[in-house]
Amino acid sequence: MENYASQAIMSCHEGGYLNNPRLNAEKLFEHRNHRAFRNGDLGEIDASGLVFCRGRIDDQIKFNGFRIELSDIDHALQRLDGIASAAAVALRRPDGTVGRLLGFLVRDNGLPDKEILDAYKKKLNQMLPSYMVPS
Repeated sequence: MENYASQAIMSCHEGGYLNNPRLNAEKLFEHRNHRAFRNGDLGEIDASGLVFCRGRIDDQIKFNGFRIELSDIDHALQRLDGIASAAAVALRRPDGTVGRLLGFLVRDNGLPDKEILDAYKKKLNQMLPSYMVPS
């Protein structure tokens, strides 16, 4: 079951997402005659009525106190010159917390040398906040 943050949370989202009707349609809905927000948490309610968070239904992670959408990093990686495909991955510690962000790249031709990797890192630092730049 997905957890829902309803009326109290929605007071700060009354207008929805600014200029983003796609996100409004995806995240906002009516639940028991109240406007509600799909917060992305995956949860369950046990027999005694306690709610347990079991993770996320999307690719959002929390890293060093920041909420990060891995797809934003994927997009930046894929915009680098000469990249055929790319993906960002959160490396998790045994307790489930994120310890590091990794970026995986497939180039159009051959393996990158250190100079190319340094140039990619510099470009990513221009495209993303520093806490989102993967190793």
